[in-house]
Amino acid sequence: TANNMANVNTKGYVRQQVVFEDTQYNVLNRFGEKVGEIAENDPVKARKLLLAGYRLQEKRLALFPDRKLPMSGQYVAKIVMNNIIQALAKPENAAMVSIFVPGELLTAAGLTPYSVEALSCFIAGTKCEQAFLRQTEKEGFPETMCSYHRVFLGAALNGIVPKPKCMVYTNLACDGNMMTFPYLKEKYHVPGFYIDVPYEKNQ
Repeated sequence: TANNMANVNTKGYVRQQVVFEDTQYNVLNRFGEKVGEIAENDPVKARKLLLAGYRLQEKRLALFPDRKLPMSGQYVAKIVMNNIIQALAKPENAAMVSIFVPGELLTAAGLTPYSVEALSCFIAGTKCEQAFLRQTEKEGFPETMCSYHRVFLGAALNGIVPKPKCMVYTNLACDGNMMTFPYLKEKYHVPGFYIDVPYEKNQ
């Protein structure tokens, strides 16, 4: 019957989706493992490989946007992807920021702002974060520290994240800001700007 045929077609489609997603997951895992392996000995080469993957993802977002997202979400996905690519490809025009720093001010100044948390999410999504977590542990940073900051610090210390033009951070939301940014400011020897947001309304 028509219902039976519809059920068969649906099951076939679901099975194909599962196979496709499994294949995609395996490819992503292998890509991440390769980036992590190369990063330990040649971070510049690993960065180029990571950039190649991100540029392919940028093209995929342009040609095959995620239809589950609203148009605004699709637009933001492209903007964030471009910012991450620019941060890695043209660090001399990039500003490393913490979450809640108003990026519009930096964009108006001709800089590409990228947040520690966003880049860490991309690294974790690429399945290569373990190599950088190990790097952070070697440097003696505590495991109780924010995972986003631990991944980013490891990538920065490894060299896969290049030195930015400057950094801007606040005391909002995450105590990791107060460890990550001052440490990398000294490590990179770049200007750092701290926005001290009052805790109380009367301050």
